[in-house]
Amino acid sequence: MLKKILNLTLFFLFVFFIEMLSGVIHHVIQTLKEAPIVDSCNNETLESIVECLNQNFTSFYKYNSSKVGKTLTFEEFKNEGGVCLHSSIWYWRQLREYDVAVKPLIIKVEELGPQNTTGYHIFLIAHKKNEYCLIDQNEYKCYMLSN
Repeated sequence: MLKKILNLTLFFLFVFFIEMLSGVIHHVIQTLKEAPIVDSCNNETLESIVECLNQNFTSFYKYNSSKVGKTLTFEEFKNEGGVCLHSSIWYWRQLREYDVAVKPLIIKVEELGPQNTTGYHIFLIAHKKNEYCLIDQNEYKCYMLSN
């Protein structure tokens, strides 16, 4: 019984953390609020939406580690580059316009960079109907759920 209570408590803490993170991202999303919405994507499937957005995104995205922790305008992001947080915000905002549910995932990455420091990486899971996609900066992979 104690194990069930502990597992339930850990689950609720995890959900709380994810929801808190969603709130942080929602607040930070104001960073790129002037980014134009790509409204020309085919809305037939989630994969077609993500593919279209990815083509638009990869036409301007440059990874720039000096932008870690910085608030950027869209023009700064487009011209100077950004990191996983900025790209996740851009995709988040675009996908929400297509009524796609989006959840961020953060992982701890150890031995990152030349100083072997610990850092974090953020990417997204987008889902709609029976499809979901993992979106990580300029890469994505989509899956179809079967019955």
